[in-house]
Parts: sequence; C-alpha cells; structure tokens
Amino acid sequence: MILVHDSEVKGLLAVADTIKPSAKKTISILHRAGIETAMMTGG
Repeated sequence: MILVHDSEVKGLLAVADTIKPSAKKTISILHRAGIETAMMTGG
C-alpha cells in the first residue's frame, strides 16, 4: 500500500503471508455468517 497526500508519497507498507490450510473452512464460516470476503493480490 502506498500512502499519498497532496500528490506526494508519504509512506509505503508491504505485507506478505501464505494461505493457511484452515483458510477454506474459515472463509466458509464467514460466508455463512453473511460476511463477504475478497483475496487481494498484487505484483
């Protein structure tokens, strides 16, 4: 993520993680609870 204010870069944040084996079950639980999910990637 890049933080920009008045067309000037103020900060940068990079995050990396691997998909955990329990992710599929967790997403299913969230969907049943009415919570919308999204996977965000970039490169």
